[in-house]
Amino acid sequence: IAAVRFESNQAKLERLFHRYETKARERDRESQLRVGAMYLEGLGVRENFAEAERWFAQAGGEDHPLAMLAHGKFCRKCREQEEADRRLHDAAVRALGKIGPNAAEAIPVLEQEITRREIFWNHSAADSLGQIGEPGVAVLIRLLESKDIAVRRAAAAGLSEAGANARPATAALTAALQDDDPIVRGWAERALKR
Repeated sequence: IAAVRFESNQAKLERLFHRYETKARERDRESQLRVGAMYLEGLGVRENFAEAERWFAQAGGEDHPLAMLAHGKFCRKCREQEEADRRLHDAAVRALGKIGPNAAEAIPVLEQEITRREIFWNHSAADSLGQIGEPGVAVLIRLLESKDIAVRRAAAAGLSEAGANARPATAALTAALQDDDPIVRGWAERALKR
């Protein structure tokens, strides 16, 4: 009996979703909010954060209190999902380094990872660039001159993990020994010793 009741409730939710979606497409603001909420919670439709955000934005975005509340919940769920995916993301970034020179096509993506503010990711990306070899090391040498301390730190750390691949960076690492940041100087010294 409970299974029949559950199926019945699911069928009702699906019909309700389609009714709201029809009105939402006709630009009914409250229906747009409801469709967004249903996507957000997976009620009557498969949970889909991107669709939820799209419907909330159509409903008025920041100026509607319910949209603001729902968007805040959406952002929290995205952060929770991103946190859960962090280890998987880091493993993928590190795997590119293990592939070595054959992963050279990933250099632009790894460079982009380094310029992100999340230290967790940018050091892994820098390590992978160093392991890719000469083209990756060339990117790290350029990033070692960045105005962003976090980027310089990651570049120096990546060069310290590059081992023999970092030989072309000797001059840049020697110059980094004069960096204003003690962490950059420490990584540069470690890289030169290796």
